[in-house]
Amino acid sequence: MANHASRIYALMGVSLPAFWLALLLQWFVALRFGVLPVGGRRRSVGAPEHVTGMYILDSILTANWAALEASLLHIVCQPLPCRWVR
Repeated sequence: MANHASRIYALMGVSLPAFWLALLLQWFVALRFGVLPVGGRRRSVGAPEHVTGMYILDSILTANWAALEASLLHIVCQPLPCRWVR
């Protein structure tokens, strides 16, 4: 039984397109559990005060920790599925 399960898992990992697996991962982590945001650049926290134009750096420079958290969550969610898949 374990042999069949591992074979199916390996076949699915090779045969599924990367974008489809990334979409499934985003759906599972972001929409199902609400851990990470799906898209956009910020939540309802609002943008930090404009100093450099980069949200993470601006959040640190202006000590806006809520905007820093939202910016870091958004920057983690987008490339994570693509990097994890390939």
